Amino acid sequence: MKFGNPTDYGNVDLGPAAVDDIATSVKFVQDMKDSGWQLPDRFGQDEHRDTLELRNNQFQGKVAEFMVYRWLQLQGIETLKEPTIDAWKKGESDPGYDFEMKKVDGNIFRLEVKSGGEKSRNLALEVQKWGVEDGPDGTPKLKYNVPKEKVHGGRNMSPSAFVFVSVSSNFDAKNITATIASGKIIGGVYPTMVIDAIEHSTDSVNNVFPKGNRIFGKPLQVSNYVWGTRVTKQRGSKFHMINPDELFEWIFKVLRK
Repeated sequence: MKFGNPTDYGNVDLGPAAVDDIATSVKFVQDMKDSGWQLPDRFGQDEHRDTLELRNNQFQGKVAEFMVYRWLQLQGIETLKEPTIDAWKKGESDPGYDFEMKKVDGNIFRLEVKSGGEKSRNLALEVQKWGVEDGPDGTPKLKYNVPKEKVHGGRNMSPSAFVFVSVSSNFDAKNITATIASGKIIGGVYPTMVIDAIEHSTDSVNNVFPKGNRIFGKPLQVSNYVWGTRVTKQRGSKFHMINPDELFEWIFKVLRK
């Protein structure tokens, strides 16, 4: 596994996606199109988002999941299931995580994959979807606010970590075909980092980018928590992602507990 230029945050270069994974991702987008599915506010954009852009995002997201899945396999980490490829019903949201892994102690570790385009260096979480609640021991715990009845599969769980992947793809969203895709793991965040962001969201300096901000090229329709890298850290935010080395060293350690 190759690593990117150190000045570019030490990204984990995932290389090209497997041909079969690309074909499966393309079929997934087609199936989602046929089901009439739309997620109203992914990355803070509303349900009137351009259909071609929506398909591009779906493709990028699924390819990113497959690439992280293959990378975990290379590291000797088994997930309980492969990436989901069944089409969702219109209006359904994701369950809050993409992969589940069993820890040595038998507990479950959940990983959520977030993705963006080739030049994207920001992990974003919609403010309305995430909150904080008291855990069994009274300590703050990350809460996924989407109701179970609106979640694909009927399970809404908070992840143990978020990982952000930038995807370079040659994808024809109109005809739903693709010829090549590659990706890099840019970094990630722990739940405690999200909790910290939520609890300090009213500070004068924070990582909340409000509705109307143009961080993604278009005005956001809802507010987002945003983490950049140490290199591309967003102005006005004191938060940045953990680099891939730190993130996965932590994940490996947690899985062995």
